Formats: sequence, C-alpha cells, structure tokens
Amino acid sequence: MCGVVAILDSRGKPASPVEIGRVLETIRHRGPDGTGTWCEVDGVGLGHVRLAVIDLSRDSDQPFVSNDGSLVITYNGEIFNYLELRTELAGLGHTFRTRSDTEVLLAAYAEWGHDVCSHLNGMWAFAIYDVRKRELFCSRDRFGIKPLYYASVGERLLLASEVKALLAAEPTLAQLEPSAVSKLMRASLSGHVPEHFCRGVRRLPAAHNMVAKPGGEPVFTRYWDYPASIDRGVTFEAACEQFRALLVDAVRLRMRSDVPVGTTLSSGMDSSSLVCLLRTFYDGEHQAFTAKFADSEDDESVAAGRLARELGMSHFSIPTSVDFLPTLERVVHHMDGPTECPATLPLWNIMRAMRERIVVCLEGQGADELLAGYYQTVAPAAVVDAVRLGQWRQAGVALRAALLPRDEGRRGGIRGGLEFARAAVPSAHRAFRRIRGDEPVYSGVLAGGPDAQPERDNAPHYREALSNHLRRSHERGLATLLHYGDAISMAHSIESRLPFLDHRLVEFVFGLPGEYKLRDGRGKALLREAVRGDVPDSILRDRPKLGFVVPIRDWFRSEPDATVLPVLLSRRCRERGLFNPKALERALRRHISGRVDLSNQIFRWLTLELWCRDALDGA
Repeated sequence: MCGVVAILDSRGKPASPVEIGRVLETIRHRGPDGTGTWCEVDGVGLGHVRLAVIDLSRDSDQPFVSNDGSLVITYNGEIFNYLELRTELAGLGHTFRTRSDTEVLLAAYAEWGHDVCSHLNGMWAFAIYDVRKRELFCSRDRFGIKPLYYASVGERLLLASEVKALLAAEPTLAQLEPSAVSKLMRASLSGHVPEHFCRGVRRLPAAHNMVAKPGGEPVFTRYWDYPASIDRGVTFEAACEQFRALLVDAVRLRMRSDVPVGTTLSSGMDSSSLVCLLRTFYDGEHQAFTAKFADSEDDESVAAGRLARELGMSHFSIPTSVDFLPTLERVVHHMDGPTECPATLPLWNIMRAMRERIVVCLEGQGADELLAGYYQTVAPAAVVDAVRLGQWRQAGVALRAALLPRDEGRRGGIRGGLEFARAAVPSAHRAFRRIRGDEPVYSGVLAGGPDAQPERDNAPHYREALSNHLRRSHERGLATLLHYGDAISMAHSIESRLPFLDHRLVEFVFGLPGEYKLRDGRGKALLREAVRGDVPDSILRDRPKLGFVVPIRDWFRSEPDATVLPVLLSRRCRERGLFNPKALERALRRHISGRVDLSNQIFRWLTLELWCRDALDGA
C-alpha cells in the first residue's frame, strides 16, 4: 500500500523532482518505507511513497520502469493473484527481475494494454506512462477501495492518492465545492459522488480507466459492472457451497504478504467468519484486534477474545476512549474532508495500536451491502418483492422484522419504523429535516443545496427490488465506508484487505436471487448457512448489529464546552457564512437541553468547520 502522484503538463514543461518531492511529503504516512520520483520525459512527473508489503527489497521501489524503459508505473494497492499472473506472463515470454506484484502489473499492462484490469484480482489505483505513445493510463479498482483524485489546472493534469497532495501542488484548488458538501451534510452522500469538497477536484470513479495525452481531454472508460441478470437455476444449497469456496479462496489470496498480517475481530458474523475460515487452511501465527468499550453493554471484546483463543490466535483489546477534539482534527485532516461517521474515532485508536504489531489487516467490510446485513433499510424492497410474487406470509414476516427488531424493545421498534419509512420514501427526509430543526442551519452557498446524487447511466436493473437496492448500496454507501477505511488505516501505515470485496464473490452473489440473502426476516442467510459448522452457532444466531457505538450524543450534552461550542460558536465559524448563526445556536441549545437528538448533524457541522480550517484557511 502506498501513495501516488502524477503530473502531466501539456506544454511539455519539465517536471520538477523538487516539486513532486514536496507534494509527496503531504502523503508520507501512506508510504514510510521509501520515496521516489521519475521526471525523465518533459511534461511528465511521477512520484511514489512506499509501504513495503510484497518483496521488501529496494529493487521493487517505485516509480518502477519496465526492462525496455518504455513503461513506468506509480501504483497503490495489491494485486492478490500476482503469482498466478506471473506464471501466465512468464509463459508468454516476460521476464522478471523482482518478486513484486508491481512488476507483474506492469508486465500485464505491456501484454494486455487497456484490457489489463479484467485480469486483476485486487485493489488498486495506478498511473502508467507509455513513453512511446506519450500516454498516461490511470485506473481504479472495481469498488473504489483505493482512492485516486485528479484536477486540471491550466495546462496541467494532476493526480494523487489524497487531495492534500493536489492542494500542495496547486493551492488555488483550496475552494469549497458547495454541491458536494450539501450532499454529505443532508444525505450522507460522499464516497461515490464525483466531485470532492474542493472545487475542481474529482474522484476517478470506481471500475474506471482514464487515458490522458498532452493537449487532449482525458477519456474515461468503465471496464467492469455488476452482473446484468440473476441465475435462478442454482439451488440455495449449491449456492452456499460455492459461496464458501469463493470466500475461503478470497481469504487465502489476501494472506499473501512478506510482513505480519492480523484481523479486526468483533463478535459478529462477518469478521468471525473470516478468522474461522482462515483456520481451515492456515495454522501460523495470527493476531486479532477488537475495540473495547469500557463499562458498555455494547462491548464485544470478551466474546471476540474467547473466539480468538479457541482458534489459537493472539488477541488484543483496544480501548476506544479518545481526546475528542485533537483526535477529530487529525481524523478530518486524513479524511480530506468532513464526515458523518463518528466510528472513525475508535477506528483511529485501533489502527494506531495495530501498527505496533502488524502491517496488513483483514477486515469484514462489504458483507452487509453484499448480503442484506442492514435489514431495516432493505426491508421495503423485500416487502415489495414478496407482494409482487404473491408471497403474503413472507411480506408480513419482512414487515414485522423491520418494525420490531429482535431484542431491542420499544425503542428499537420506533427506530425500526423510522428507518423503514426513510428507506421507503426518501423524499420525506427533506420535510423531516425542517421539522427536526437542522435544515434552517444551512446558510449562504449551502442554503437549499442538493441532497441526492442521480443514478448513473446504464446501471444494471434487476426485476427484484431487493437486488436493485443492494446494488445501489454496494456502489454508493459502501464507497463512503471504503474511503473512511482507507484514510484511517493509511494514516497509520496499515494496509487493509477486504475478502468480501473479492470481485469473483461479488459477481457470484449479485447473480443470485434476493431470497438467498434475506430469508424469514433475517439478512445474510447465504453467509450464515455457508459457514455453519465453521463458525460457532452462538455467533450465527440473530443479535442486534452493534458496530462502533460512539456516545457523541452524551458527549455533546455533558461536555459542550469541550466539544462543539468552541468550534461552532466561534467567530471564525460565524464569519465563514456556511451556517446561520442564530439557527445554529438554537439547534445546539435544543440538543444540549435534551429536547431533540441532533448529534449526528452536529458532528457533520463540526467536522466541516474543522476541515475548512485545515484545508482551506491555510492554503
């Protein structure tokens, strides 16, 4: 895992190694093991900071040049099937001077050109310059696990793993993009939105290639998409067997490393499945890490520790308490923008502690969006499908499970009803924001801003409402979580690997009927049955989904002078003009008094102001 920078100047102006080196310093955390620049052709500059994971020798440092000198790459990520590709490419006449996946990737591009991504199983963001064609070929992995941002300023095209690197190259980019900010503030949309919070900065979309030549506009091509149809010929039992085989192989490939590997482990089904399946083929040393919520009923560290010991793994419980504002400032800096996710705070602690013992981490991210884990959000689609098929009993079961979550009592039922209503009628949330009192807070360029992102053209459309919902969730909401995971893990020089995002597994699951994922009001049916016998039954039984429960509601009420008020009621924030001062103070006082819970909205406002100070004010 690494950090990349690329500059293409249409005027042919020589790239400066000094400038690229200065830009690389802003993302040094992504690659503490080496720094390199390549400026051998006028108008082109490539830079790289390296986190050494495969082939730790200096021979694999980047930017990496092909044997004949015609291709050079700066690359962030891992190609997990690089050993198989190396064997195939050697049979086609390619020779190798390192043991790295970087050299395999460059040879694969030399062999297959723009079609290279169809051969790759991995996560990546890279730029390859073809000296002969005078062409810069850039690509991002199928699901956007690894980031790649770009901007055009004058005659220069800039690319980098993080936006702060682009701002270091072109400070004029440090201007607010109101549309992107509004979508995050109002609707939690960010990871899949093309625009970044800085005007003129954009994300290369997941599953896309970009080709740029001096003097021409970049050309974008989508190279992968979700399956177009559902296979109803496979039985549920056969699907479970194939799913298990694919998941085991996904874990096996992601254990390839020349540095220590560990796993984040909760007491839930996703991470427990990974460690249990790992032990079916690997008996070496392995370390598991769990967030510890002291004096909380949501603490999972005891159960997770018990499972780790049963599997012969070392287990570490990581306290989640943080020094709130200083930690949040660092989180926002590494996130390159505001966030709606308080879970980044305990995640910061976990990644920091992990870096003392490991470099590579397996995580269960992606299972919920793939297998209908967020039940209340998918319930309306499940009800629609059941009614369409005349399955009235199933429709009733789905509706009851959504409105009356198991083991959560009356409060859970109210929350379930609200979640069901919001998922069923998204437009109603606009009216709800006005009633709740947060909509009047937005002012200036944020007043009346957008709260939706249009569906992309030519997206697969299934006859099942559930499959359509999961596809949107997988490429929208998951993209935001992937951004958070990459930013926080790389802030501590940790490479995070995600077996549930092996593209073979994703393609297989999206080709299955929706009822294989959600049965009798229970999500993840496919996973549950596929790992039965590998994972203890106590874990497979339904339990409330916990996640990282961060008590920001209580913090903002009990310690407002140490959390929100010094930032949001400051003169600096008032003069920025993004919030109506009177409406903002009224909303804060209503929350502090307990009349309404605006903690999630306050957290977004707080991170927006902190990011503006970090990225815009000092530019």
